[in-house]
Amino acid sequence: MKPINDRRDELDRNLALIRRDIQYVLSTEQKQVAALRAQVSALGPSATLARGYAVVQVVPRDGSGPEVVTSYQQSPPGSQLRIRVGDGSITAAAMAAQPAD
Repeated sequence: MKPINDRRDELDRNLALIRRDIQYVLSTEQKQVAALRAQVSALGPSATLARGYAVVQVVPRDGSGPEVVTSYQQSPPGSQLRIRVGDGSITAAAMAAQPAD
């Protein structure tokens, strides 16, 4: 009976070691996922808007969806603009457009 009990004790120790190792791996991976989520959140557009930046979109007259303005040439005077900020959006009209100094 002693060899069986010894074997059972050895299995119990090995099972405890395996459980400990699994918990360690899970904890490490959970920390990494949390860090990556924080990084994605910090780099995401909503975080950028919350810091005071805005996204300017021009609303085409043909009714197609707005497009992000990347050049002053996209919004000649009279263009309808949608300005996205952290807590909403603003509708505006372009008064003038000129190149950078």
